[in-house]
Amino acid sequence: MINEVLQLQEAEAAIKQHITQNEAWYQELRRLVEIRNSRMEQADKVVRASGTSEGPFMKLSESIKVDVDKLHDLMGDAFNAVGGYTEEVTIYKIDRDRFFASVEREPEGSDLRRVAEMVLTREQRYKRMSVYQLP
Repeated sequence: MINEVLQLQEAEAAIKQHITQNEAWYQELRRLVEIRNSRMEQADKVVRASGTSEGPFMKLSESIKVDVDKLHDLMGDAFNAVGGYTEEVTIYKIDRDRFFASVEREPEGSDLRRVAEMVLTREQRYKRMSVYQLP
């Protein structure tokens, strides 16, 4: 077993043991955290609706978005006169099975194999434990 994982599991067990030995304290902490989080959600909604900063809630920026599709629908031919325009976007896609099969058929050192080494990256995804959040 990986040593760091073993150490993490030991720390997790120590926390669980502490909670078990201090059940009343832990239940009171949970109650207070639930109250705090509920009040935070309520305050967040009110502060956002006010459009201001208040206490720990800091308004970082404000921007005005334009629903361009709706504008086009409403303006029709006048869309271009108010700054509207269309653009063509090229999106490159790949048939992964065909690409990998092509690479596999090529001999080592071929141009396609060299290109594949430059464009392929391995992405690994993991599920992990949540970080403990204390007030």
